[in-house]
Amino acid sequence: MNKNVLLAILFTALFVSPAAFAQEDDGAMMEYNKERKALWGELKGEYRKEREQYREHREDIKEMRAKNIEDFRAVRAKNVQEIKEMNEKKRAFVEDARAKAAEEREEFKKRLMNAETEEERQAILKEAKERRAELMDEYKERKEEYKEMRKERIKEMKGNILKTASERAERALAIAKKRFDYVFGRMDRISQRINSAINKLEERGLDMNKAKEYLAQADEKLEEAKMKYAEAEEYFASADLQSKEEYKELAKGLKERYKEVVAVLKEARQLYKESVKAIREAVEAYRDSLKNES
Repeated sequence: MNKNVLLAILFTALFVSPAAFAQEDDGAMMEYNKERKALWGELKGEYRKEREQYREHREDIKEMRAKNIEDFRAVRAKNVQEIKEMNEKKRAFVEDARAKAAEEREEFKKRLMNAETEEERQAILKEAKERRAELMDEYKERKEEYKEMRKERIKEMKGNILKTASERAERALAIAKKRFDYVFGRMDRISQRINSAINKLEERGLDMNKAKEYLAQADEKLEEAKMKYAEAEEYFASADLQSKEEYKELAKGLKERYKEVVAVLKEARQLYKESVKAIREAVEAYRDSLKNES
């Protein structure tokens, strides 16, 4: 919300020139001026506070992005290293199996060359065939083990990625909550000030019906925004992330819900401005009536 504009409107509407109430006694006028200065100081203090909180909000966003990048790089580096190690183990096993098979093949060749009878040669060939079958079975078994191990590690890696994604979403949600809570609190205070001004001016005899109508509508919109934000929080809390696609869907859903909250807040802000405008118009009408009477 544009705080400069709103403060200017509120100050003009709530603290009009003392000449507007020229018929009041001096004591009431002094009290009026005292109240005006006190609240103006409060408004300036809140403006400074809001600027400071906005800077903190930007720092939170900056830190969150840096943390997200750091986490992503760490997880990616870990996954790449683990895949590299698995591939190295598989390569070492294959090379070892080939070397072992070549060694045994050379040994069988030597035995065949030294065989003295056909019966001995056939026995060596049979033994070589059986040994080759054993090595193939062993190779297939180890290959299947590496395949299953790789599947488990990839599954674990995906789980780490989803965990990191969930942590990123939680950090973003915490920052959004901090910001929305502040906006809701600020608009509540604006509503209270407008309502206070309406009551005071109504006691002086000014017509505040239009201003009260706008204020009621604005308060309804503010409550609607709070409800929509609560729904967004519930949407996140009920999410069960099991895949990257589900995480993307969650992020998309949260973004859409936050947009709805902001849209309703903008409607509330406009209605508060309309209420302030109605107060100002009522004050100007009162001033004109005083001039006409004089």
